[in-house]
Amino acid sequence: MLPSQDFKVVVKRLNEYGYSSFKEYWKSEHWKKLKQQFGYYRPYRCHSCSSAERLALHHKTYDRLCAEKIDDLMFLCEICHTKVHSFGRDVRKDTGIVLSKGKSIENWKRKEERKIREKLHGLPAKIIWVGCIPKIVPLD
Repeated sequence: MLPSQDFKVVVKRLNEYGYSSFKEYWKSEHWKKLKQQFGYYRPYRCHSCSSAERLALHHKTYDRLCAEKIDDLMFLCEICHTKVHSFGRDVRKDTGIVLSKGKSIENWKRKEERKIREKLHGLPAKIIWVGCIPKIVPLD
C-alpha cells in the first residue's frame, strides 16, 4: 500500500497523463508495450525468489509513472508482489525484497519453515522452495 500522501501524488500524475485510475493505466497500450519491452531486457523471473509463475511488473518507483524507464520496473511473482505492498516498498538490489524492518525474504522463508515443521510434529520431511511456495517431501 502506498501512504495516502504518496497515493495522492500518484493519482495526480495519472490524471496528468489522462488516466483516471491505475486500472485504466494498466489496460492502456502504453503499459502493454512497456511490459512487452521489459520482457526483452529482463528474464521472466521474480526478482526476489526467481519464480517464473504468475509474474507482475512492479514499479520500484512512481517518480516517472506513465513515462517509466526500464530500470524503474521489476518482475515479482504474485506472492512477493503482495508482500512488498503489504509490508513495505523497499527492494534490496542484491537478493530481493525487504519485507519490513529489515527482514529479508530468506528470513521469512525460515520462519515459514519453522511453522511447517511444528505442524509436522517431528515427522521427517524435506522442505523444498519453489519460488515462495514450500513443497513438503516426506523422508523415509
